[in-house]
Amino acid sequence: MIRDPFYQDIIQGLNGRLDPKLFEQCAADLLRKNHPGLVPISGGSDAGMDGAISDAEGVAFPLVATTQEDVIGNLTKNLNSYLKNGGPRRRVVLATSQKLTPKRRRNLEERASELGFTLIQVYSQEALADLLYRSPEWCRELLGLTGQPPALSVIPFTSRPQIVELLIGREDDLDWLRNTGGDLLLVGQPGSGKTFLMYTFAKENEGLFLIDNNPAHVAQSIRAQDPRAIIVDDAHIDTGRLNMLSQLRTQIGAGFRIIATCWPGHRDNVSHNMQIPASSTHELEPLTRDQIVELIKSTGITGPTDLIRELVNQAEGRPGLAATLCHLCKKGDLRQIALGDALSRDIRITFEPLLGSEATAIVAAFSIGGDRGMLMETVATQLGLSLIQVRQVVTGLAAGGVLSDIEKDRLSVRPPVLRYALVRDVSFSNKSVANHRADFGLHGGGLNICYIRELIHFRVSMPTPRPSKAYVFRFLAFENQSSNR
Repeated sequence: MIRDPFYQDIIQGLNGRLDPKLFEQCAADLLRKNHPGLVPISGGSDAGMDGAISDAEGVAFPLVATTQEDVIGNLTKNLNSYLKNGGPRRRVVLATSQKLTPKRRRNLEERASELGFTLIQVYSQEALADLLYRSPEWCRELLGLTGQPPALSVIPFTSRPQIVELLIGREDDLDWLRNTGGDLLLVGQPGSGKTFLMYTFAKENEGLFLIDNNPAHVAQSIRAQDPRAIIVDDAHIDTGRLNMLSQLRTQIGAGFRIIATCWPGHRDNVSHNMQIPASSTHELEPLTRDQIVELIKSTGITGPTDLIRELVNQAEGRPGLAATLCHLCKKGDLRQIALGDALSRDIRITFEPLLGSEATAIVAAFSIGGDRGMLMETVATQLGLSLIQVRQVVTGLAAGGVLSDIEKDRLSVRPPVLRYALVRDVSFSNKSVANHRADFGLHGGGLNICYIRELIHFRVSMPTPRPSKAYVFRFLAFENQSSNR
């Protein structure tokens, strides 16, 4: 049994008797984070649509939301009603309060395909429980649950929607977590699957995520939930959390393990803070191409071969990035995937409301560094932002896999096609990025030759229109100065 009473209450509520119309409204509201154009449709004559999802590619396509046990029957009825009423789109999203096995999910995808539809996404009981966990309003209105989640949760705190529900290619890593004793550190690039791996581990009742930094709240949860392990995701952001847990463990006399995750550039600092040997540290390797293909097909994308090859190439062995690309592939123009436009748009639509209007400009600035990347200090200074602001944005973007940790505080944007799309589209003349704090020129020894090579490669290989040469040199000149300090 999962040692998170609030999560258990949500699952029990979803398994109980629900108001179907209220569930439809709840699903539409919760899923709007993933589908910004989603609006609910109320009334008895909904033409097979419980919600309408606008994607700027035509009229809105249907959301089907059901509490019925016969999920496939309800989906079939709604899609037939949509066709009978002349609905022109052939995409659909499904939300259900029922628990779905992989076989039931495949059956739903096949039924939609038989009727001429692509089932873009299925939100089953588990996915909706995760969303409800962060929504006190809907927990109260739909399920009659009051109160807040505890300081220790089975659900990680992340701004990125969960797209893949099955762990693929990380079975050996999961075994390492199960079978290695003591405090542990899991190291991996952004988008390598650290959080989802730990989420799978937590669902086995092996641990809980730390989601509250208040020592009193954490101590209360430790006493009430008696966790086997406490997971500190992205521990490099604030190592003080590790110190707090270590101190509480001693004060309370608790027996929990501390399991932290971090990016490669921060491995030494975090492991030193935890005072653990090298044998207690494990780094996630990129998935193989075959494993990425398996992940892609698990999302319902089975071809054509050229599309799967492009997705595998762009994912670069990162399941988080692969899942993001698959989600975008189901939503948009395949040509936009190949050119990086879909990822660029996803950052603007998904992350700017959560992380601020500077999010896209920050990633575009890192893009200028090419494969070698750019220092956070350079980006912060040249955009007139604080280092804390930049750090908060890159942390929020990490789960999508669009950033690569080159070394401590130096990040590169992946895949390369995203760099071109971002720098092409972002207007660096707007107020949020135009107020540079200082004027850095090409002095003090000029640019390192590797920067010049990167600049040439960057501009030559970019589709037009390209960013101004002066703007790119401005960033690289300051980057060179920062590196030589």
